[in-house]
Amino acid sequence: MPRNRPRALRVTPERPPRSLRRIRGLSGRTASAIAQWEATTGLLGTSPGMTTLAWESYRAFTSRSGTTVRYPRPETCGAPTCALDDVRHARDLLEQALVRLPRPAGAELRRLLAPLDDAYLRITLPDPFARHGPYRNRAWWWHRLTQPY
Repeated sequence: MPRNRPRALRVTPERPPRSLRRIRGLSGRTASAIAQWEATTGLLGTSPGMTTLAWESYRAFTSRSGTTVRYPRPETCGAPTCALDDVRHARDLLEQALVRLPRPAGAELRRLLAPLDDAYLRITLPDPFARHGPYRNRAWWWHRLTQPY
């Protein structure tokens, strides 16, 4: 009768839950830093996996083929995952991660985010009234024209 391996008998401490998906192109160390930040942050609407969902939303908006102008769409419901339908909220969450992650992890995420920011500026139009409207104190990605009604 085979005996149990010592590893099977040891009690291991609980680890923070891993998100099901990872941002493609990030190292394991950065993905771990993001998972730890998501598990310990007290920000409203931040839960494990939300950074990956925000990344996917922002990447999907900026990587569509074609040369037509695109408009960020305002969120339609109040749930935290619905807020990511508006790419501006998704970019806000990514910026929060950039600011709060350790410096090497933030730099790695910023390198992946830079081409998407360039594409966002290229495919959206500036809002000439943004400096005087309700978004005047917001980041630059809020100063683009939204979907016309």
